[in-house]
Amino acid sequence: TLFLLSLTTTILFYIETASAFCPPPPVPVQNLNLVRYYTDKAGTNIDQALKRQNKRATQPLKRFVSKIGSLADVAVRYQDVEAANCALSWLQTWASARAYLGNMKTKQAEYQRKWDLTGTSLAYLKLKQFASPHARAIIEPWLKAWAEKSLAFFDNPGRKRNNHWYWLGLGLQAIALATNDEQLWNKARDIFQDAMNDISPDGSLPFERARGNRALHYHTFAATPLVVMAELANARGQNWYQEQGEPLHRLVSLLIKAHLNPDLQAKLSDKNVKQAPTKTGYGWLPLYTARFPNRFSRIPTGVKRSNRWLGGDVFVLKQTIDQIQKKQAKYP
Repeated sequence: TLFLLSLTTTILFYIETASAFCPPPPVPVQNLNLVRYYTDKAGTNIDQALKRQNKRATQPLKRFVSKIGSLADVAVRYQDVEAANCALSWLQTWASARAYLGNMKTKQAEYQRKWDLTGTSLAYLKLKQFASPHARAIIEPWLKAWAEKSLAFFDNPGRKRNNHWYWLGLGLQAIALATNDEQLWNKARDIFQDAMNDISPDGSLPFERARGNRALHYHTFAATPLVVMAELANARGQNWYQEQGEPLHRLVSLLIKAHLNPDLQAKLSDKNVKQAPTKTGYGWLPLYTARFPNRFSRIPTGVKRSNRWLGGDVFVLKQTIDQIQKKQAKYP
């Protein structure tokens, strides 16, 4: 009797622990109706009440994408199958419910869908090594359908192909790498080349120069997916940093100088206006300086390595990229 009681207690303990470790995912979200929280066309003035409204509406999305990314990091860093299975179960739940594939009622909703596509796809790229054929059969077609929906909105001559275009390209590239989809890979490369063509001789981006006192912020936000795209290309042995005369280096160099020297920041704006306080962003600089450690004598500090729209920690992503590259070199 004591043995059975002890065994029952042990089983209940493990059930409770597993439940606490892998809680149920948020209810899948299919349709989005998000407000734009800028009060001007250039996107420089934020209505704080509208931004809070947007934040409340996107809370389950943020929880989903953030959790997938953090679990993927644990899974890869420690080869933790339990963490991987939890993340994959969340992905399968949302995939089976056709999350994100419904009606996007506003442009802001389309923007959110695309950012979340990128974060989820990069997290899945890390998790694929743990995925069973059954899990892949559920998750991968969903990611591709999600990509097609986002691409249908942005691949339109009437849309500005600014930082949103670049973030979409990163999402497509991550899915392409995870699923060996050549068509998506080529589309991602086309988007990257569009971005390289956008970079001016001085390193700035015309669409982001038009953002007034938030030009530095949007230049930084635009550079983030571009640097990660160049890193992902290494998984296939391709050097996208060298594309079209290496304009990405010009953009990064300009941003590093601007973040280090406030006197240069206003020059990033068409109107030469003082820039709003701007953080150095996340992901792009740690990856870039790891690749090119001797390129700059001084770099900005405080750049975070992790963000949900980058699928979590970019150094864990780099580890995954290196693993894919080694595998492809061994079995071309």
